[in-house]
Amino acid sequence: MEILTEIFSDVLNISPLEITDQLSPNTLKNWNSMAHMKLVMAIEEAYDIVFTVDDVKSVKSFADARQILLQKGVES
Repeated sequence: MEILTEIFSDVLNISPLEITDQLSPNTLKNWNSMAHMKLVMAIEEAYDIVFTVDDVKSVKSFADARQILLQKGVES
């Protein structure tokens, strides 16, 4: 999911090479509550989807974000 990687890279101000499935607020200081909401909004805009409150709470890692997109039928 190249677009998702770009979003995480841009919002969190990190290199795409630093993004792994384990990337989370626990592993990256830049991923605070404000960055979390920016990630959600950027993902929603890029993929033309809407996250539920539960979706927002469920994004605890890059892998979680990718899984939610797959559940919403986004495959790329």
